[in-house]
This record gives sequence, structure tokens and C-alpha cells, in this order.
Amino acid sequence: MRLVALLVLLVIAPATHAHSLGVSATLRGKQVEVEAYYSDDTPARDARVMVHDHAGRFVAEGRTDEQGKWQFAAPQPGPYTVVVDAGAGHRKSTSITVPAVLPGDPQAGTPPTGPISDGPSRAEFTQFPWGRMALGLAIIAAVAIGWRSSRRGVRRMPGPQNDGGANP
Repeated sequence: MRLVALLVLLVIAPATHAHSLGVSATLRGKQVEVEAYYSDDTPARDARVMVHDHAGRFVAEGRTDEQGKWQFAAPQPGPYTVVVDAGAGHRKSTSITVPAVLPGDPQAGTPPTGPISDGPSRAEFTQFPWGRMALGLAIIAAVAIGWRSSRRGVRRMPGPQNDGGANP
């Protein structure tokens, strides 16, 4: 029973991300701002950032500052990949799409401003996973209750060593 409970927990438990790396990109005028941060909401300082186009060609490279940010000139509209390497196994890539200037835009020549990366925002990435924690605790409680219930149903049968010497 214990082995089954352990296997069930291992199969349904989500992967743990202790101090994982998150990356987001925002278009700010004619600049792309890349922000790298850990799941505990601390900035990924001095992390190496590399940007490649859809064909894998190098576009830009730099390092994050003390706030975990780095900016580069917005490339031509299209899809790109941003890779952040913060060392010690913390590496994350995300896809970004640099939008084209919208036709009829009153500020022709100025691209729109806003998030351009796939995936969760910094606020979403760094929030405490209350739902997953509650689910994990509920699973542990259910397994414990099941184990305890199964133990109550087991009755000890008297054997030759436990019969108090009644049988010679």
C-alpha cells in the first residue's frame, strides 16, 4: 500500500521549480526590453541574453543589469527567440513577435508598445502556487486517511508465538 501511495504521488505531483528562471519581453517604442527574474521575484543579474531570428541567425546579445533588464533596438517585424542564461543551470528561452506598424496608425513609424513574449508575465510567474499547494496537501491527506483506514481493517491473528502459551 505504501509503495502504491508513493507511486501515485510521483505520477500526479507537478514538477517542482525551485528558484526557476522566468523571462518576458516588452516593446517600448523602438526598443525591446528583456526582463529576467527568478520564481522568488528576484532579478537575474548579469545574465547573458541572446536573440536569434526564426532561422537561428544571431540578432543581438547583451547582459542584464542589476534589475535583471536589458534593452536592444527592435529588429524587423517577425518572430524571434530570446535565450537567457543566468548560470548554475538557469537557462530559459522564450518566443517573441515584433509587430509591424499598424496601417493607419497616427504615429506612423512608431511600433505599438506592450508585451511581445509568449508565456506568463512576471506577476503570474512569481505568484505563490496556492492552488497546487492545496491540491498536494489534499492528496497527502487522502493517502494518509486511506492508509489509516486500511490499517484499522487489519486484525492481528494469534499465532504460535502470540497465543500466551495456551498451546503446548
